[in-house]
Amino acid sequence: MDNNLKNSIDIAVKKSTDKMYNIKEVAKILKVDYSGTFEEICENIYKHLLKYKRKPAIKYFLSKFNKEDLGFYNILIDSLYELFFPSLLSKKSPINITEAKYKRLIKERKKERPNINIRDNILLDNALHIKFCHCIKKLYLKNIIRQEFSNIKGKYNPYAICTSSIYKNRDFNVPPSAARKCRKSYDWYRKTNYGKLKQTI
Repeated sequence: MDNNLKNSIDIAVKKSTDKMYNIKEVAKILKVDYSGTFEEICENIYKHLLKYKRKPAIKYFLSKFNKEDLGFYNILIDSLYELFFPSLLSKKSPINITEAKYKRLIKERKKERPNINIRDNILLDNALHIKFCHCIKKLYLKNIIRQEFSNIKGKYNPYAICTSSIYKNRDFNVPPSAARKCRKSYDWYRKTNYGKLKQTI
């Protein structure tokens, strides 16, 4: 078999797999059943949006589409996925060291007598802060999306959860003004901004 054809088949299969993954992730955020086929899940998501069509965000979102257009569901799901999981915000925290080194430095710092040089200490501090900011942003966006697209109020405080998971659970001190420095420090943090929640969480 020709290698070009083989590569094309691989790409086609990957795209199909990615689509099913994307639509299931969108359905999970909206608390919509995702046990059926691609078309059935699409229909469930669309019905969910119609159920809350009076909400300003959904009303505006749906105004951008025409259900009679060819490929309507594909465009709808792609748009929702980009909204829920913005490409500017990577799925994994964009730390400047490998995960292996990150875990090794954490393990070392947790020792009673850690043996970390100044350079690695700075690298770890930076990596922890990036993970902290990334955690806050992901949870905050998730809360906004659920509130505006599913009428589900956020139950948890992103700052409290991320402070605990990144710092406190490891007995690390939280740097002063750590959350405020996120916006100043990272372009991806500033550019993924959907406004404020209507209610403090």
